[in-house]
Amino acid sequence: MRNSTLVLAFILTTAITVTAPVVQAQQRQTMVGTWSTIAGKCTRPLSIITIGPQALSGEDFFCDFPSVQRKGDVVTWKGQCTFGGDEAKPETVTARLAGKQLYYGFKSYGGENGPFVRCP
Repeated sequence: MRNSTLVLAFILTTAITVTAPVVQAQQRQTMVGTWSTIAGKCTRPLSIITIGPQALSGEDFFCDFPSVQRKGDVVTWKGQCTFGGDEAKPETVTARLAGKQLYYGFKSYGGENGPFVRCP
């Protein structure tokens, strides 16, 4: 009886250890959605951005990304962005979550935009 209890305890411990990272990954917050620089002001064009699985857009820009990578709370998109009436240009955009806030930046411009909060 004692050996079967030890074996059962070992199996349960192993199952919990193996499945814990999967559960944590499933609970990771998505960045897809609409974000605003001002909480509750999700209708003002200049204060919002919209993130799709392979796209990012704001009042005066649109980006399309065939390449997306996520590591933890950081997403890196590689593709092309169009600013205003300019032609699309190659761009890498990185976004990160810090708690409930989002920050993003264009590699070609440097710096970071944010914080943004999720719109309902």
